[in-house]
Amino acid sequence: MFKKKSTIEKANIRYQSTKQVVKLADNSIIYTNDLVDVDIKLDKFKDWLHAHVLPLDCSDVILGKPPLVKNNPLIDWTTDTLTIHQNEQIYILKSTIK
Repeated sequence: MFKKKSTIEKANIRYQSTKQVVKLADNSIIYTNDLVDVDIKLDKFKDWLHAHVLPLDCSDVILGKPPLVKNNPLIDWTTDTLTIHQNEQIYILKSTIK
């Protein structure tokens, strides 16, 4: 997961400095020194993950592959839903973006 630095600062989230090389989807390379732990709460689904802080212009957050691998959600593109099985619970998350 990648977060925009101004978003981190507005939310007053503490982050640690650790030098990282990040390869983006367009194969460009960005260097970052900042890593933050992020708590995620979507309806009743709760999780956490590490996020690299990047100088993003286009988005506040970009979800990368590691959280998808960790939770292995079933993605239904036709209904815009994610189904996640976690700790013997089933969470169905639906996008509100049209």
